[in-house]
Amino acid sequence: DPVVVLTALNEGGIACTGTAVSGQVATCNATVAVRIFDSPADAKAYVNDLLKDPLTSSAIGWVSHGNTVVAGPLTTTPEIAAALGEGSQIH
Repeated sequence: DPVVVLTALNEGGIACTGTAVSGQVATCNATVAVRIFDSPADAKAYVNDLLKDPLTSSAIGWVSHGNTVVAGPLTTTPEIAAALGEGSQIH
C-alpha cells in the first residue's frame, strides 16, 4: 500500500505534508513519487527500463525496496533509502 510507504518516509524525516494517493501510486510534496508493484522483480524491471531510457532525467534518483519504487530528487535518495530501511537500493 503506498500509504505505508508515505508513513515510512514521514517517520524517516521526509516531510510528506502534501500527499496524493491513487491506486498503487502516491506522491509526497509533488517531488517524491511512490509506486507499488506486484513483486520485487516487477519493481526491478521497471527501474531497469527507466535507466535504459535516454529521456529519463539524471536529476531524478530511484530507490527500490522490495516491490516498491520511490523516485525523487537525486540529492534526497540517501534519505529516502534510509527512511525505507535495510534492503533499500539506490539506482
